[in-house]
Amino acid sequence: MDYKDLWNKLPFDIPSNIHFAKLVSEEEPVNSHFFWSNYSKPILKWIAVSVYAGHKLEDIIPLIMTQYYMFVSNPFIENKPQYYQLTSYKGLNELKLESWLKRNGKQYFVKEEKKKVKQNNDATDLLEFVDYEALLSLDSEEKELNDEELRNRESLKAAWNLLSDKDKDVLHLLVIQKIYWEDAYDELNQYISPKGGRQVMEGWSNKRKQDALANMKARAIEHLVMKFNKVKRNLK
Repeated sequence: MDYKDLWNKLPFDIPSNIHFAKLVSEEEPVNSHFFWSNYSKPILKWIAVSVYAGHKLEDIIPLIMTQYYMFVSNPFIENKPQYYQLTSYKGLNELKLESWLKRNGKQYFVKEEKKKVKQNNDATDLLEFVDYEALLSLDSEEKELNDEELRNRESLKAAWNLLSDKDKDVLHLLVIQKIYWEDAYDELNQYISPKGGRQVMEGWSNKRKQDALANMKARAIEHLVMKFNKVKRNLK
């Protein structure tokens, strides 16, 4: 197979785009490597500029690469990616694969950001009434609470007990104890599994480490909120 000949045709030849998408969806090694490296760079840049205006590209692009992989690879059946974005591409209206992924990728990331805003609002609502110290002293005598506050407190305790050890550790160190970020990173980096293996973490800047902690904190709060809301619904 003349790989470079195929790749050189991608900017103007629709059949080549369809064939390339098929090869990547079938995980043909050389085309897959090209797709996830050089080919996807302008797509990631487009998404970063279109959705995350005001942020530095060098900061945003590494943070959205995993989401981009999920966007292209979903859905997963028995842990095997089905590559819907590639298999559904037909080159209609002379649309090249790159333009297809830019358009759909922007829609996907905008939708994901809206979800995050809603989740963050939910988390903010939760943080407004939660005394996280109460999570560490479940047997202590409760202060006087009205019925709604008591229900919220009991629901929170139940939600906490449903969390994974990872989420409990993250919330304990970052939310309850609020320890210095470097100390928290030393304790929590065991839970980080970046694409490319843990060895890539050796080259991370302080900001990248802080971003990883922030993401872990956001996910842990999100999980607590989801379980809290589930508990409350079951009590109704």
